Order: sequence, then C-alpha cells, then structure tokens
Amino acid sequence: MNNDKGDRPMFLKIKRFWRFIKLDFKLSPVAFSVNAIYFILFSFSGVFASWILKKIYELLELPNATIGMLIFLFILYFLRICLFGNTGNMERMLTAICTKRTRERFHLFFLDKSYRTKQDDLYSAKFYEKYQYIRKNMDNIAGVSIMLINQMGMAVCTFIITLISIGSFDMVIVAAALVFGVLVAIISKIITRKKLAIQHDYVPYERKAAYYKGLLTNREHARDTRIFQNQDWLRQQMNENLAEGEKRLFHYEIQNAVLGDASRLLGILIPFFIDLYLLFSVSINKITAGDAIFLRGIVESLLYSVKNILQKLTGDAVEKSEQIERFEEFLGKDIFAYQKITQNETASDKNLPYGDLQTVEFKGVSYQYPGTAKYAIQNVNFRIEKGERISLLGYNGSGKSTVAKILTGVLQNYEGEVLINGKDARALSQEQRACYFGTAFQDFNRYAFTVSENIGVGNIEKINDKSMIQKASQKANVNEITDKLPAGVEQQLGKDLYENGWDLSGGEWQRIALARGYMSEAPMLVFDEPTASIDAIEEKRFWKLLNEGLYGETALIISHNLGYAQLSDRIILLHEGHILEAGTHDELLANHGLYAQMFLAQKEVYQ
Repeated sequence: MNNDKGDRPMFLKIKRFWRFIKLDFKLSPVAFSVNAIYFILFSFSGVFASWILKKIYELLELPNATIGMLIFLFILYFLRICLFGNTGNMERMLTAICTKRTRERFHLFFLDKSYRTKQDDLYSAKFYEKYQYIRKNMDNIAGVSIMLINQMGMAVCTFIITLISIGSFDMVIVAAALVFGVLVAIISKIITRKKLAIQHDYVPYERKAAYYKGLLTNREHARDTRIFQNQDWLRQQMNENLAEGEKRLFHYEIQNAVLGDASRLLGILIPFFIDLYLLFSVSINKITAGDAIFLRGIVESLLYSVKNILQKLTGDAVEKSEQIERFEEFLGKDIFAYQKITQNETASDKNLPYGDLQTVEFKGVSYQYPGTAKYAIQNVNFRIEKGERISLLGYNGSGKSTVAKILTGVLQNYEGEVLINGKDARALSQEQRACYFGTAFQDFNRYAFTVSENIGVGNIEKINDKSMIQKASQKANVNEITDKLPAGVEQQLGKDLYENGWDLSGGEWQRIALARGYMSEAPMLVFDEPTASIDAIEEKRFWKLLNEGLYGETALIISHNLGYAQLSDRIILLHEGHILEAGTHDELLANHGLYAQMFLAQKEVYQ
C-alpha cells in the first residue's frame, strides 16, 4: 500500500468521517446528542473559568467588595470544576455509550462479511493482511466519529471562543498562537507519516514472529516440536523476525521522540514568551492585572485547541482516515445498504433452485491459486449423472481437492463452467449451492462440541433432530465410538474449552466428519480422502461400510488410494491438474496406462 495516502485531499477524509458521524447518530441519537452538548459546554467552560478568576481578582482590588459576591463566584468556579474538571473519565464513559451499538453492528457485519468472503481471497497474503488489520482495529474504527466530536469538535469550539475573546484585547497573542500551531502541525505531519510507514514495515515481521511463536507454544504443534527437536530453529526464526521488526520500530521511536520533544519545547516556550508580553502590557498600563489573568487563562485554552486541531488534522485524522478506507474497502461505504442485503436473504435460499440433482458437469474448468504461477487444474471436463458413484484419483498435488472445492463452491474464481442440471452454478448464492452437496474434507474441523453437535452442524437447522443424527451416525459407524464414551453422543469432545473433554483418534474424528456429511441429506456427497486417518485393517471395513452408505447416492469420492475405485461406477484419474484417464476399473486396467501402473504398484505393496 502506498504511503502517500496522508496527502490525499482533506475533503475526502472529511467525507469519510461524515459518513461515520451520521452512522453513530442514527444508531444512538440520544447518547450522541448528550455527548455533543456536554463537550460544547466544556468548550465554553475554559473561558468562563478564566472570566470568574478575573472577576474575583477585580473584586479583591475593590475597597467595597462584598463577601456574598465572592462566595457566589467561588461557587460558580467550584461547579465548573465538578462538571468539567474530570473530562477524561467523562469522555471515556460517553464514548463507550455512544459507540456501543456501532461496535456491535461493526463486529456483526465483519463476521458476516468474513463468512461471505470468497475462500479464494484468503489464499492471498495481501488480502489476509488487510483482513487481519480490520479485525484488530475494529473497535478503533467504530470510535472514529466520537473522537472527532469529542476532541476535534471541542477543540474547534474552544479555538473560536478563545480567539474572539483574546482578539478583543490583543492580536499579537493571537498571531503567536497561530505561529505555534503551524509549527506543531508540521511536526505532527512528519510524525504521522513515519507512523504510517512503520505500520506497513513492521506488521509483516510481527505476523511472522507471531506465527513461529504459535508453532512453539500452541498445543496442536507440541507433538512435532518435541519429536523433531526443532524448537531451536523455530525460536531462531521467531527471534530474527522480532529483531528485524524491532529494528525498524526502534528507528521510528527515536525519530518520534526527537520530534515529540521539539513539539513539547514549543509548548513551553510560546506560553513563556506570552507571559513576558502580558507582564510588559500590564507594566505600561495597556491592560489591567485582571485582564492579564483572564488572558493568561484562555491563552492556555487557545494554545491547547490550536495544537489539538492541527495534530488531529495532520495526525489522527490521517491515521483514522486510512483505517476507515480499509474498512470501507472490505465492507463497503454504505453500512445500512449492506444490512439490507443481509436482511433480504431469506430461508428460501435453502431450497434447491435448479430442482432435484440430475447432472453435475465441469466444462473447461481451470483454477490458479492467488500468488502462484502454475494452474492447480487446467481444462478439466467431466459429467456426473444422478446415482453415479465416481472415484477421483491421483497422486498428491494432482488437483483432486481443488476439484472438490470448486464443485462445492468453496473456490469461486475459476475459469470455465460448473453446471448443475445444465445451469451455471455461479448464479447460485453460497447457501443455495451448499444445499446440493454434503461434504467431508480431509482437513475437516474438530469442534469442541459434543458428538451430537459435531455431527449436527452438518445441517444446522436439524442440529437438535436426534433421529437424523442417529441415522447419520449409523451410516458412518460412529455408534461404535459413542458406545465406549461415558456420555455417549452427548460426550464433550476436545480439551480446548473443557477439562473433561474427550480426545478421539484421527480415524474416529474422520468418522464423525463423514457423519457430518451424511447429516446434510444433500443430493450429492463429496468425500475428500475419507480414509486418510484410518489404518489398513480398518480401511477395508470402512470401504465396505462406505459403499453400503452410498448405495443409491450420487457421490464423488476423492482419494489417492485405489481400494474403493473398483466399487465405483466410473474412475477419473487426475495427473498434474489434467484428466489423464477416465472409465471403469476394468477399462482402465485394459488401457495399461497410469491407472494400471498405480493399481499394480499398490497391489504389490499389499501382497
């Protein structure tokens, strides 16, 4: 991403901010209004406090000053302190109240958008980095408009009020404050540019270091780390990325500290010279001592407001504008329009828009993963009829799983056509397309749920239907597992969330994943390497069980193992992303091609 975004026209940033201000007001109008009124009153309170002190000083100089008037002025000053003396806590409280609904809405939309994002995009490192940036900065983005109202708005109001008040006495002080503001703005703009630059330079190394740290500390990686004794190498990789990131961060922090000190020095010198000027003005009777006290009080407010305005415009506004831009790139500029889109998607999407499944066809389908030069599959053509059981075979890396992901709609940025009943599958929503396929991928999720829930998520609308879960369990022979568990199908699995969670073997988890696929009751089943975690003895029984479970079903079974292929109606052999052979087991043996070589090689291994 270019680092020149901070140089974009200010009106574009203001336009972005205005959209967020309208959004906050629409979601929380009462809290937003109370917040705005409070900080407008706060803007007047500084001048009001200085005016009270001026009046107190002038009363003390009068020989006939009354105690009652002094007490009244002290009470007013005390009330001002009570109402506006702890603005920090009040700001945090009002900000939390005003942004509560916005934060909730943003998080819900982000989750929904994440779900609807094409999985193709998640294979792109550039997109994933942007995705993680939005996820981490969600709460900051939600608070942008309140930051502007509370800090920028208050600073502008204070600036106008104090400028008018001081200008009625002496324009020299106004000029000094403006010079101070310009210098602060220049320093702030430099700091912001460097801050944005370091975010882009530092984050990739931070992510890599976090990845290696996860390999060293996460439970799922603990076994390999201990077996292969690679912790020293992983630690070295983590430290190298940390060191490189911290080196870049260190240079930024040094420069930032120097520039920050320069800004703070200006903040000391300007008031000092204004103090000297006020004393000089009193000494030549240009103003009274009361006027000097009044001016000195509101000069502090003026300088603070000038500094705050310019720092926000050249610093925070640039940073927040970039956050908003990234957010809107991901979710869109009209949040409420996005809300209407999601609300208009009804349960009708769960129907089969192309009717009962009759045929599925790949026509010239090719796919290239983001960031890779080689096609995973290229010009793939095949057709599956209702009731056919097809085996998709091939060596590792031949493109089998890619075919499954394209077929089921997980990957969408493919070339060519996928047809369901002769109609383009691209025209279907994600929910509609999913209704046609029940799946069990080799990298299935192992949820920290009960056995029943682990199966039920295959058809979330029927997650409490015990009879369906029982039927799916029987097809995948999960009953053999649950019969041994203390709580049966209600046994909690996994130890991620529960101390008493039950750990299963890889093969047992695989059966639950298959039951999840059966649970969908979809017209076509797609099973990717269903025996990947099963031993050779269990595999033979499994294939028999799978064949019985698939009787009369339309199914695509993906494997590099030829055990089930003989039972299939047809075999499709992928090699380096292309269909090399297709036919029945006997036909492919008779061809004496790659399938015959693979079959004989596996036969010799088992013999």
